[in-house]
Amino acid sequence: MRDRFFRQTWAALALTLLPLSMASAATFDDGKLQVHGFAAQAAVLTDHNSFFGDSQELSLDFREAGINASYRPNSRLRFAGQLLSRRAGELYDGTPRIDYALASLTLAESSSFRSELRVGRIKNEMGLYNAARDVPFTRPSIFLPQSIYFDETRDALMSSDGATLAFDFIGDAGTVSGSIGLGRPPTDANTEWTLFGLDLPGRLESEYDTVSASLRYRSRDESLQLALSRWDSTLRYEPGAELDLPAGEINLVFNIASLQYDWNRWTATAEYLYLPQEFKDFGPLFPFDEATGESWYLQGEYRLNSRFTLMGRFERGYSDNDDRDGVQQSAATGGLIPPFDFFDRGVTAGVTWDVNQHLMLRAEYSRRDGTYILSARENPLSELERKWHYLALQIAVRF
Repeated sequence: MRDRFFRQTWAALALTLLPLSMASAATFDDGKLQVHGFAAQAAVLTDHNSFFGDSQELSLDFREAGINASYRPNSRLRFAGQLLSRRAGELYDGTPRIDYALASLTLAESSSFRSELRVGRIKNEMGLYNAARDVPFTRPSIFLPQSIYFDETRDALMSSDGATLAFDFIGDAGTVSGSIGLGRPPTDANTEWTLFGLDLPGRLESEYDTVSASLRYRSRDESLQLALSRWDSTLRYEPGAELDLPAGEINLVFNIASLQYDWNRWTATAEYLYLPQEFKDFGPLFPFDEATGESWYLQGEYRLNSRFTLMGRFERGYSDNDDRDGVQQSAATGGLIPPFDFFDRGVTAGVTWDVNQHLMLRAEYSRRDGTYILSARENPLSELERKWHYLALQIAVRF
């Protein structure tokens, strides 16, 4: 019964999205205005736990659709924005939202140097994939490594409302790029669920003091890429009821080191996250005060030909690198949260079929030990299972 439903669902999706896969980007005003769009639908099946919907019964609740546009009235000024609808289980309900919207002004430009100022809702340059994670075609897999690119807090990590100064130095040895920005990341209920384990009566908000910075190197032939990035934010909690946590604040610092190397048909990628976290003034009943998360992954991609790519990934994630088995953190909650909810160990394999430049199909299988990457919003503590697997398929189109 499930197999028949699965085949019928994907056949219907293919027929619905096929016309879009034949479309091209729209350009207007002599190419000054460009409009692009994309849509994707995934099916996720797990043996235990919920991963983007009721995946133990086959979830179709992971889908994305977006339309973006850029307008360049002259060589120095550019406007860009994207409207995104995202359904991701209980995390996102598909309500359209502004993913980014900015104005970019070129301050200086020559054959060896370029700088620009960006103002508005700006993508954060974190790691190799954060700034491009919104479009399925720019990701190496259906799901990015979740212990670094947390989908639970995607909106807060994706962009910030503020200003960023960016630059490029272009030389014979390659290009050095950098950016530094100050802004306010948007927060939502998912942020509270991730940091507190539930949606409290009060409000968790950021101010315009989040610093995002990056430094990147690309070799002249673009075969080698190195990057360092940092995102430093303080979130403040204001209680909303008498029976609530006291007013407090949380400081999060994402430090990511990235390496990627292309050689013939191979692409090797490695990233490491060092994540200090500090919880202040939440009272004696709150079980945590500080911890340093640590996550990393190794990933290999092999292009069989121009259309098929194989991917393999080995990853580890810990909410506290001094308590990698989670025993101390579990004890701090009186055993309410099991130790395996504080770590993740995963092995993932996938294949991508680029049918043409507009249509892509993907399949992905992952074996997990630990539930660190799962959302508490979808998974009651009493139902968590330490070891679990997922199988995911996705169809994506763009124009």
